[in-house]
Amino acid sequence: MARGKRRRRLMLSGLESRMVVLFSAAIALAVLVVTLTTALVIVVQQSAGASAEEFLIVYRRSGRIEPVERDGRLVETRTSRTDAVRQTTRSALIIPVLLVNNVVLVVLLAIVGIRYARRFAGPIYRISTDIRHVLAGDRSVRINLRKTDELREFAQRINGLLDALERAHPRTDA
Repeated sequence: MARGKRRRRLMLSGLESRMVVLFSAAIALAVLVVTLTTALVIVVQQSAGASAEEFLIVYRRSGRIEPVERDGRLVETRTSRTDAVRQTTRSALIIPVLLVNNVVLVVLLAIVGIRYARRFAGPIYRISTDIRHVLAGDRSVRINLRKTDELREFAQRINGLLDALERAHPRTDA
């Protein structure tokens, strides 16, 4: 495997798992807040006199062109008609929208959470592996992260520390 490229696997499973769990808890909290806020709006509307069970009528408007005879001539007349399609309740209109909104919110936030967990866990895994090599005696190791990695400055400072240690305690290859 080329240095600097990471395999697509779970890195630092404990850290990454904790980050995903914490972000999932944040998602659940956000969904709960949205749901409770919507429920509060419904309760306030009901207390103000608008009932969630109040029946609403959904209308459908249709139009068509019909031939009509006027003064002995056949002319086309446009007619429109409005029909009541069904009777429904306000809650029947709100709840499906709320559920779809919550599902979309959960999916989007889960994707973002997993991406950020990987953005932090990957560099931490790389830094940990390189420090393990230094502790095993390989003093030539330097931490190389991608330019876009979140912990790049931290890795550069560790490299500075390793350089300072190398200058303070030069190798004696005899």
